[in-house]
Amino acid sequence: MSHRRGNGDSDFSDSRRARIANRKALAPALFLVSIGMLFYTAIVSPGYFAQKGQWIWVLIFGALFALAIIAVIRVLASIY
Repeated sequence: MSHRRGNGDSDFSDSRRARIANRKALAPALFLVSIGMLFYTAIVSPGYFAQKGQWIWVLIFGALFALAIIAVIRVLASIY
């Protein structure tokens, strides 16, 4: 008894294609939510490390913040 459904295209139903397309449509919005959490961390955390005199971490969070801004600009440019 074989469990093959015939050609390979029948395995990929229209409803599954619709779900994948819907996920792809949600991806930019979810990215913006997650990058917002990264912005919060990149803004708040350097203060803690600055108080402790660990300046390398302040620089690392500054670089992370700059990279996040570049990522947001690129994602927004691809959406609009």
